[in-house]
Amino acid sequence: AAKPYTEISGPDQYLRLLFCLGYGPLAIEDLRIGETPLSAFSDYQVEIRQGFPGDAAVTLYPGSVDEVSLTIELDAPIAPYALTSPIAPGAWSSQTTAPETDQISLDFTAVQGIFATDKQGDEVAVTVYIEVQYRLAGSGASFVAAAPPYVIFTRSLDPARRGLVISVARGQYEVRARRASGRGVEQYTKDKITWTALRSIRNVAPIRFPKPLALVALRIRASDQLSGVINTFNCITTSLVKAYSGGGSVWNADTASQNPADLFRHVLQSPANARAVADSELDLVTLQEWWIYCRDNGFAFNQVVNASGSVQDKLADIAAAGRAVVNFRNGLRSVVWDRPADTIVDHFTPRNSWGLKGHRVIAQQPHGWRVTFINEQNGFTRDERIVYDDGYDAGNATLFEGLQFPGVTDPDLVWRHG
Repeated sequence: AAKPYTEISGPDQYLRLLFCLGYGPLAIEDLRIGETPLSAFSDYQVEIRQGFPGDAAVTLYPGSVDEVSLTIELDAPIAPYALTSPIAPGAWSSQTTAPETDQISLDFTAVQGIFATDKQGDEVAVTVYIEVQYRLAGSGASFVAAAPPYVIFTRSLDPARRGLVISVARGQYEVRARRASGRGVEQYTKDKITWTALRSIRNVAPIRFPKPLALVALRIRASDQLSGVINTFNCITTSLVKAYSGGGSVWNADTASQNPADLFRHVLQSPANARAVADSELDLVTLQEWWIYCRDNGFAFNQVVNASGSVQDKLADIAAAGRAVVNFRNGLRSVVWDRPADTIVDHFTPRNSWGLKGHRVIAQQPHGWRVTFINEQNGFTRDERIVYDDGYDAGNATLFEGLQFPGVTDPDLVWRHG
């Protein structure tokens, strides 16, 4: 839902991402990166917004990041290494954040690495401490030490980056950094440290959209466990809809349901419908009867809707999953299905018909259907099931035709419909 970005915290690189799962509200479960459960990873934070009206804004992915690139070399007098408290500290270097900052992020870089030897060429232990403090800009108050107060560099033959993230009360801040430990003699040492970035992070809604959206924000350590940006984030979502209770005229709000009758009503009244209809425009009595018919026959509808389309087409898909067709009854949105108990509404007999002609096309009946579908029992991947006509099987069937049942993900239901 937004561009991923990285940040340095201590010696590790972190990745911040934001995913949009669609119109809310949704039940969200089984978070995965690729096919690996998110719980198998370490050092991550996740925020879930189900998409209810009034949901708080996510904080793990800020809506505004103001980044200033810097090239400030932090120098200090020559002094011994590996000190845990400031000795021969360097001069302070100061910067000011953007207004209304909620988090301060700083990056420091040792472009040449961190390495030292003595005059005999033997390696010397090296630890460099960078001290960071901050205060409200223009307040005149004393500076406050960051937590932790030091950014620490240790031996590295390659360029090294370290970072620090400070959470603060919203405001504009003066931030300063200095080298808190001495530096080595240049001819024996590679230990230059440069302050390379200052980010002013503001926690505001990253997406402005007129309808509630279901979002997942993720901050995860990339070092040693990720390769590049995550582009295969998976989860299972279920629409929370107004679902029939199975008795009387009671419909329960924000309920997970696969019953076609519930989803038929949801499409007509959901936030995704720009022309949502009122209850007075629905044939609720018939929908309740259809709900019972679908329940008794085990009919279900499961489909990821990831493209715009007409409401009528989606209603037709849902109705078909419950062996029904879309209908208007007395001006109300409704469905009709084959009910043997229905009363007769018309007769065609020799007494009321004359000159009636008709014809029938005799089609060649296939021996079986090749039904492609999304298989919920196989990780919701595309699959195929062959449904044979009576008297045919894999040994004698030769004539096949393709068939689809949109929204049907249960292999047993695919067989029943076929």
